[in-house]
Amino acid sequence: MAIHTRKKADGSTIYSAAFFAPDGRRRVVEVRTVPPKAPQRDHKLAREAASLAATQHRANVRNGEWQDPSEAKPERRLSFETLASLFLAEHDSPHYQHRVKAAVDHFGTKPADQITTMDVERYRDTRSKQSFGGRRLQPETVRKDLTVLASMFTWARRKRLVRFEVNPAGADMVTRPARTKPNPRPLSVAEEALLLEHSPPWLSRIIRWAIYSGMDRSEITTLSWHDVNEADGIVSAPRAKTGEPRTVFLNRPLREVLAEARKVRSVTTPRVFLGRESEPVTPNAVNLCLRRVYRRAGLAEEHPFKRFRHTFGSRVAQSGASEFEVMGLLGHSSPDMARHYVRMANAQLRTRAEQLGESAAHETAHENAQVPSKTAQRAAHNVNADRVSKVTR
Repeated sequence: MAIHTRKKADGSTIYSAAFFAPDGRRRVVEVRTVPPKAPQRDHKLAREAASLAATQHRANVRNGEWQDPSEAKPERRLSFETLASLFLAEHDSPHYQHRVKAAVDHFGTKPADQITTMDVERYRDTRSKQSFGGRRLQPETVRKDLTVLASMFTWARRKRLVRFEVNPAGADMVTRPARTKPNPRPLSVAEEALLLEHSPPWLSRIIRWAIYSGMDRSEITTLSWHDVNEADGIVSAPRAKTGEPRTVFLNRPLREVLAEARKVRSVTTPRVFLGRESEPVTPNAVNLCLRRVYRRAGLAEEHPFKRFRHTFGSRVAQSGASEFEVMGLLGHSSPDMARHYVRMANAQLRTRAEQLGESAAHETAHENAQVPSKTAQRAAHNVNADRVSKVTR
C-alpha cells in the first residue's frame, strides 16, 4: 500500500509515503501530521499528499534518480573566514583589508550564512570597547567597520555564496554608533589662499588638485600619467575605497597643476605628484607635512586632508549642482553619502531665500496685472447694466 498511517500517543496521526527502494527494502517517508480532533477534510488532504509523494518516489526509483537521504552528503557551508578571503581577492583596497581582518578575528570559522543580526550587534559592541594605540576606537571607526561588513554580505548575496533573506549587518537591521564629530568644515577662499602661501610647491600642487577634483589622498598620491587624458579632458582613476571606475573632469585649475607637474616629471616613475626630491610621495608624508602647514597658517588641524574633499563637494553644490551631480563627481554610489560632503554657506542660503522671495513677488505682480480688481469689475458691471437698460427703453 502506498500510504502508511501511524497514531501517536497524543492522538495525532502521521501519514507517510511507502515504496520500495532500489535495494528491495520497503521505505516509509513521513509526509504530514494531522493533529487530534482535526476535521475529516484534513485527513483526506493528508492521505492525498502521502499518495502523491509515494508516486513521486516510485518514479524516481524507476528512473534511477532516487537518492537515499542517509547517504546524502551534508551541504557544505562557507565559513566567514573563507568568505572574507574571497571578498578581499576582489577588493584589495587598504580601506577594506584591516576592517575585514577585524571581522575575521571576531567571527572566525563560523558559517557565514549562520551569522545573525544579534551576532553583528555583539561585534559592534566588542569593537566599541577595543583600543588602538592606547586610545579607544572612535564611533566613526565602528560605523565604517559595520558598513564594510554590510558591503561584504551584499557582495556575497549577489555572488550567491550565502542565502540571507536580509543583510544581517544592514543599516536597517543594526543600529550604528552615534556620530561624535561633525563633518569637516569646508575651506573658505581666504583659508585656501593662506594654506597655499605656507605650502612648498610640491604640496601646493596636491592641495589644489584635491580641492578642484574631490579625489582622496591615496588616489592623488598614486595617480599616474597613464590615467591622464588631457586631449579629452578626463582622468580615469578607480576609487581607492571601492576600486570602482571613476572619471574626473579636468577644469582650468587642474590643467594648471598638470602643467606645473610636467615640468618636474621624472623618467624613473609614472607618478604625477612627486615630493621635494622628485620621488613619489606617500599618503603619510603628505599628512605630516600638511599638519605643519596648517599650524603655520593658524588653522585647525582636524581632518587636514578630508577638508579638501568637503570643500569640493560644497562648492559644487553651491554652484547649483543637484545631489546626483555631486554624487557622480565625488564618485559615490548613493546621494546619501554625497550629502555628508556638502555644506551650504550662509551667504548661499540667503541668496536662495532672497531669490525665492523675489520670484514670489514677481508672480504676484503678474497675476494682479492680468486679473482686474473687484472695484474695476464692479464698475464695468454697472456700465454694462446702464447700457442694457437704455436699449430696453
